[in-house]
Amino acid sequence: QIGFFSRENLSTLLISAVVMLPATIALGVAIPLASEIACFSIRRGGKTLGTLYALNTLGGVLGSLLTAFFFLPTLGSTRSFQLFICANLLLSAYLFRQNRLISPNRDSSLPVFVAQLILFAITIMIPGDSLRQALTSFPEARAVDFREERDATFVVLEYDTPRTGRFQQLLVN
Repeated sequence: QIGFFSRENLSTLLISAVVMLPATIALGVAIPLASEIACFSIRRGGKTLGTLYALNTLGGVLGSLLTAFFFLPTLGSTRSFQLFICANLLLSAYLFRQNRLISPNRDSSLPVFVAQLILFAITIMIPGDSLRQALTSFPEARAVDFREERDATFVVLEYDTPRTGRFQQLLVN
């Protein structure tokens, strides 16, 4: 054990960072890139940038509401995540095309598009029941129930060991 983290927790943290970092960077670059593409005219820059940020804010609010009340209950978290990655890939392709039309000699959007393409390739390999597998695969436990709801994912595990006897554990994620 190293401080509060075991080796297993540290390896999980490292794997999570490796998986999440490219996506975080790609998503973080999207608005500055869209701003660069949208503001090719100085005279219209302020209005265009204001509209872009307003649409981004509206998209964030609508995206949160739709995710909580429609996508998660309907598709589950894995399929919702895959759908969002597809939408980001389409947006990246559009921004890449627009950037090439406006500035044919500049390739500032290429890294974002490539990162989204790689993320898409990784994402389509995730099985649809990966969350269920991750939350119900515990040594000496049998999954009694699994529910992915709007508010949380619930798992009931049952254990029956000579040392502890029979008991159930509720996991809320």
